[in-house]
This record gives sequence, structure tokens and C-alpha cells, in this order.
Amino acid sequence: MSSEEKILVSSINGSEKSISLDIEIQKEIEQLEWKDHFLPNVKEVFKIERLTTGEPLRIIASNEAISLINRWIKFLMEKTGSESRTDETLNTLLELLRCLRNCTSNLQTQDYINEKTNILDHTVKLFEIVFKVNKDHLLLKVILQFLNNFISSNEKTSRTVYNLFFNLAKSCLKENINIYETSALIYNISLFIPIQDLDIFHSILSIFKNENYDEMDHYEFLHFFLEKSIGTKEFWTIYTDFPLNDKTTMLDYFKHLLIQKRNLTIHDEGLRTLVNTILTSSDIIFQTRECSESDQELINEISLTLEILSSLSSDENYLKKLQTNKDLFINAGVLLINVHRLGKEPNSCFTPLQKLSELGKPTEGLKNHPAFGFKADLIRLIGNMCWKNPEMQNLARTAELIPVILDSCNIDARNPFIIQWAILAIRNLLENNIENQKIVADLHQTGVVPVEVLNQLGLTLHSEGENEIRVVPLDDLRKRAQ
Repeated sequence: MSSEEKILVSSINGSEKSISLDIEIQKEIEQLEWKDHFLPNVKEVFKIERLTTGEPLRIIASNEAISLINRWIKFLMEKTGSESRTDETLNTLLELLRCLRNCTSNLQTQDYINEKTNILDHTVKLFEIVFKVNKDHLLLKVILQFLNNFISSNEKTSRTVYNLFFNLAKSCLKENINIYETSALIYNISLFIPIQDLDIFHSILSIFKNENYDEMDHYEFLHFFLEKSIGTKEFWTIYTDFPLNDKTTMLDYFKHLLIQKRNLTIHDEGLRTLVNTILTSSDIIFQTRECSESDQELINEISLTLEILSSLSSDENYLKKLQTNKDLFINAGVLLINVHRLGKEPNSCFTPLQKLSELGKPTEGLKNHPAFGFKADLIRLIGNMCWKNPEMQNLARTAELIPVILDSCNIDARNPFIIQWAILAIRNLLENNIENQKIVADLHQTGVVPVEVLNQLGLTLHSEGENEIRVVPLDDLRKRAQ
């Protein structure tokens, strides 16, 4: 073969670049001048080129061209076990896999590689060899990129890669190797095959733990994967087997997604799992005074679960499902009564904080305490479940929740917006319910509750008559009393 001859040629037609054999390969492949002739030719024709708009040309390689690369990979893989030219061989394999990466986004090439070549079998062996010898080698990254393109929009190839490479992807994720490409591969596989692997989720949640989610753009495919998982029954089936710290990390991320107002879909199995957590373990919240570290994690799980359920109850689609669960409503009511009772004690973690210094921006210690927002979330959940639901309204009355909610209309640094949620809850409790309206109508003033915030400002509330309450200076009130 002369240096003028080209083994592979390319032609451009519109937005596509086609690659085919220019000459018939009759010699044994190891006799070809692969280093000085074939490799530069391959790199040239498989190079990514762009349109004037900046969009890359779509590369379509003929089956014969792919078959030739397959022969070269097979030949070179036989050399990787020898001591001679190992680095040079790996670098050549790197270039060949780059070529495959650039041309395997189309269904025809994907299926041909999958069904008519041994490229994937060789690639598995190559990945294992390089992973043991040098985890930082660029070859691993290029293989992962090739696999991502190879399974794009193709269920058959996704299943092949899942069977051959899933454990290798797990190892990369666990050891934080090429996280972007690895997470993309796991996500792309999950589009066709449900991922029910505790190790995968543990590795991902270990990355997410104690991170600022808004500053994790380089983990975008892990975000995609977790968001997608929340909407699948398979995820919630294994969620119950998560270690407790993985559960709390997942719940915290779920809460973050709700705060960001992402258009989430949670599977019915997920809703049942969250509700069951409250029904079976909610009493642990009262152990916040003295508890072990493991108990603290369990308390965090309950607190986060309640916050998520209260948020989901603001969505009518989820609310209708929650309103069918009388046990959840009763449990939330019992919790609210007990939390309210404990709040009357002077040193309870549920005692309202009403000092001016505490009502500004809550401290990190206060915000990170599992009791933070717990009472407000209970009132929000109860109030939402009573929305246009006479059965829940009547349950609230018989459980004597109306006075408790009314008595909770006080500012509290531990429970931001508790007054607003309490007012909304009362509105939902009274709507079109005469018996509940009578309870509120029959209430009468027995005195004025002292407000510490006003006292710090030198003011207080003073009753001027049956229906009149005024804010007056403390000094004026003291002078009247003298």
C-alpha cells in the first residue's frame, strides 16, 4: 500500500458526514502500516466537523468501516498483554475508541456494533485492564463517552451495556472516577432499565450529603437520576432498605426539589412509604431532649418526611390521595396536641421563641434542629387535609384540634409562618361546616396573652372592653395601676 492510498474516506452531504472504505483490505491486518498510515487516516476521517451554525456534523460510518475498526481493536487487544509497546498500544486503542464515540449516536451503527462485532467484549476487557493499572488514564473517560453515545435512545444496546458494564460503572462511581461520564451512563441506562441497586444510591447520596445542591452543576446527571427515581415504583421499593443516613440525605434532597418548585412526580408507592413513616415512627420526635446519634438521624427522618408531606398536600393531585387516609389525619392531630402541650413547658424544644433577637434570621443551630418548623408543618398538613372535606373537618372537631390551632396563632422563631398556616387551617376547617363555625362563635375572651416581643419594645396588649384590645405603652399601664 502506497502512502498516497487512503483506507477510509469521508464525504459530506448536508448535515451528515459519511465514512466508508476506499480500498479493499486483502492483507492480514497486522501487516498494515497502522502507525504511520492507518492511524492518521482514521483520525482525519472521524474528526468532528461543524456546520457554519456551529452544530456538529452527524457522522455515519459504513458497516465495513466499523468492521475494520473491530479487527484493529481485536488485534491490538492481543498486544496489551505483552510488555512491548504497551503505552503505544493503549494510545492507539484510545484513538480508535474516540472514532467509535464520534459515530455511534445513530441506530444503525449501534445495532451493527451490538449484533455483528466483538467491540463491546474487547472494550470490557480493556476497561478492566486500565482500571487496575491506571484509573486516571484518559482511555476510561473515552470508553464511558463511547458507551453513552452507544446506548442513546436504544433499549437493546442499553440492556447490553447494563449487563456488561454496570458493575464497572458502580466501581467508577464509588471511587469518584470520571463522575460526569459515569453518572450520565447510569442515568441513560435508567431510561430503559429501572435501577434497583443499593450501592449505586449509597455512592450517589454520599456525594450529595452535606453539599450545597445549587452548586453541584457538574453532577447534573446525578440530579437527573435522583429526580427520575422519585417517580418510579422500583425506587420506593428499595428505599425502605436504605441505611438511615441515606434516607435522610434523600429526603433532604427531595425537600430541596420541592423548594425549587420543580415539576416533580412522586409515585403512589412513594406517597404510601412517606405516610407509613409518619404512622409508624412519628413518636420519636418527642425524644429530642436526650437521644443517641442514631436516634437523632431517625428524628431528622420524621421531621423531613412531615415537611415533604405537608408540602405535597398543597398539590391537589396528592391531596386527594392523602385525604383518603384517616389514620394519617388522626396521627397528625395527636402529634399536634402533644407538641402544643410540650410547648407550654419552659425548656422544651417545642416552646415558642418570641424574642426579637430570635425572630429575625434563625440561627443555623435552630434551623438544623429537627423540631424546627415541625408544629407549623403539622398545622399545614391538617389544614390542607380539611380543605373541602367534611369528614376531615368533623374529625378535627371531635379531636378538639380547633382550639389548639387557634392557640397556635402566635409568632414563633421555631415555626416561621405558623400564624399564616394556622389562619388558613381555620379557614379550611370552618368552610361550609356549621358545627365547626359554632365552636369558634362560642369562644369568649378570658384575658390577654402577654407578647414578649411587644414587651421588649416597651408595649403590651390591654383589654379595653369585651371586644376591644389595644397596644399601649407599658409605662402608661403601670401608672394606671398605681
